[in-house]
Amino acid sequence: MSEETSKITRHIQVSNDIKFKPPYVLEDSLVYAYLKSYMNKDTKSCYPSLATLKKDTLLNERTISRSLASLQDQGLIVITKQGKRNVYTFTDVLLNSF
Repeated sequence: MSEETSKITRHIQVSNDIKFKPPYVLEDSLVYAYLKSYMNKDTKSCYPSLATLKKDTLLNERTISRSLASLQDQGLIVITKQGKRNVYTFTDVLLNSF
């Protein structure tokens, strides 16, 4: 098996309900998708740093912080502190819409 064919392509499902529809903005969709790529399937949570999200999304930290707050305000995620890190837990609002 060649190196190229042995690579596994990962896909992230994001509900059509979040894509480009007000009150969601493009940045919210992007941040949501990358958060979901880190999501633990059992706990429905993740804890990537802002630096990691910045590297992944190519957005600045202020924009990411705004999007995280927006996603929480819309009830799509819950943000809690665990020590020094933020833990992002997905609600069932969009997880069950497939």
